[in-house]
Amino acid sequence: MHCTKICVTRLILLLITVSLSGFALAEVDIAHNSSSEAQQVPALKLTEDLSIGVEDPEEGPAFGYIFDIAVSDNGEIYVLDYGFFRVQVFSASGALLRTISRQGEGPGEVSNPSAIALGPDNLFYIADNSRIKVFSASGESLDEFVAKEATGRIRGLAIGADGCLYVSSSNLMEQKIIHKYNSDHKWVSSYCNSFAVGQNVDVRLERVGAGGFIDLTSDGNLLYAPMCHYEIRLFTPSGELLRRMFRETDFIQLPRVEFTAESTTYESIGGCTGIVSLPSGAFLCTAIDLRNSDEFKTLVDCFTPQGKLQASHDWDANFKILCVDNLGKVYAAHFDGECPRVVRYSVNW
Repeated sequence: MHCTKICVTRLILLLITVSLSGFALAEVDIAHNSSSEAQQVPALKLTEDLSIGVEDPEEGPAFGYIFDIAVSDNGEIYVLDYGFFRVQVFSASGALLRTISRQGEGPGEVSNPSAIALGPDNLFYIADNSRIKVFSASGESLDEFVAKEATGRIRGLAIGADGCLYVSSSNLMEQKIIHKYNSDHKWVSSYCNSFAVGQNVDVRLERVGAGGFIDLTSDGNLLYAPMCHYEIRLFTPSGELLRRMFRETDFIQLPRVEFTAESTTYESIGGCTGIVSLPSGAFLCTAIDLRNSDEFKTLVDCFTPQGKLQASHDWDANFKILCVDNLGKVYAAHFDGECPRVVRYSVNW
């Protein structure tokens, strides 16, 4: 009997130890990058090798306002043009191949497109308000469904190898940002707290300050960068938070908001405008400085997979990096000059 009690006690202690070890493993990793550390990393270099977009439509492709870019495995470039309510598809050399969608409310038409993504089986997705519209790569309208959990404007789409769809959009009631749907377009889960959770921030701020940008890493995890401050989060496909990464800057803060009974005053103080995962496992985050409305400044940072800053540079220009191809080249929407452009870059430092 005495031996039995000792064995049971040891078993209980062993189970407690294993449980505590499990909790330790489940702790969220934190990576901080200070301004002083940022000054010591190499300068990030972007080398342009393709530009698409001219002012005169008779001289070549012209864009109204570029909202998103996606690139297929064979190098075709999909450009979501909010100004003309369409997606244009270009070859890897920049030649116009075809146009997908047009303005309207019917099948194959869009009224408020905000994000695009390419999935397996050559399927192409467009976010249009809370509807997700599905096309073939050739532009044939195949299906659409309502992402009812995504109540705010959809900022980003990402599709896993298994066909699961990830939608980045603020949900004011649940205060969640990421919504996952399976390959049959059925809702699976919502996760990723908005920045207002745990803070004394009026939920109305979510209408203007919530949401952000997403991309999937090569191992299927999900990166999220909010548009209202500089913090990157890494999640498993099931929504478990693995890592939070912070980058200290001198220009990005939480938005300034003043509420009265009659109105809301909102002032954005910069924030993230895009995040892309490179084939190497590193990732790029783009942020914009909005302090001077006459002179835009764009910051692009490169992080290791562990979230440590390894290269950085800022440009006196207005652009955002929106996607990467399987060769590691990145694609940016530029808004300087007379017309918007799509620019492809090689990345090094």
